[in-house]
Amino acid sequence: MYKVKPWQPNAVVGPTAGTPMAKPIALGKMIAKAKRPIFVIGVEGLLNDVGNGKQMIDLIIEVGKKGIPIVATAHSSKYFIEKGFKPSWITDSNNITNRLADPDWKGIDGKGQYDFAVYCCIIYNLQVTLLNALKNYAYKHLKTISLDRFYFPTATYSLANLKKDEYKTAINEIINEIIK
Repeated sequence: MYKVKPWQPNAVVGPTAGTPMAKPIALGKMIAKAKRPIFVIGVEGLLNDVGNGKQMIDLIIEVGKKGIPIVATAHSSKYFIEKGFKPSWITDSNNITNRLADPDWKGIDGKGQYDFAVYCCIIYNLQVTLLNALKNYAYKHLKTISLDRFYFPTATYSLANLKKDEYKTAINEIINEIIK
């Protein structure tokens, strides 16, 4: 592990901070091996170019087609529907975060709680707060990952602060590991 500072200094984390991953592909391997992962997706950067003529939303749709539930928050559902993809659930980010924190919640499909919650495309300050809630209230049953290009100290695992080109490479490696 190496030292990385939060992208925004107001991301105070308390006595423990999440692990920034030096090798992004490790995040993809963790998600691929998870028993019940779930993706929570906002709209911030959802339409950004990630190379190969694709946008971030296209990569997330590929994950959803593999059977991993995609929760569309904010107004991201509009973009998924325009692309012909129906998210597993459309709700706000606070609602899904509160449900993930509840160890008795049976999940969207009624088959039980999730073991990995992957957050992406949510405004930094909001995502820090959402992940902090899970860090404090769901640490016994849930691990969290942020797939945005900045370090999130409130996630269990996160990317380090990456330049745009580094992020494009990293996110493609991660998603390819999940969908292979």
